[in-house]
Amino acid sequence: MDNKVEKYGYLFQQKSKYIRNRLPQHRLNWSKKPELYKTNLNVIKTIPLPKPEFDKGIKVWDVIINRKSTRKF
Repeated sequence: MDNKVEKYGYLFQQKSKYIRNRLPQHRLNWSKKPELYKTNLNVIKTIPLPKPEFDKGIKVWDVIINRKSTRKF
């Protein structure tokens, strides 16, 4: 690889790496907290989704019991 490119990458890594206590100190302003969910006001079109169809023959607990991945907590 070109030495100039390697030098550029190394310099970028050095200047952008995290170093504890070197970030600017500030306090959070909880009164200016953003909304929890974003609301799009300029919606072009909404698309109605069909109701989900569930297979009546398969039981949730049968699927959980017969799964291949099991974990013990």
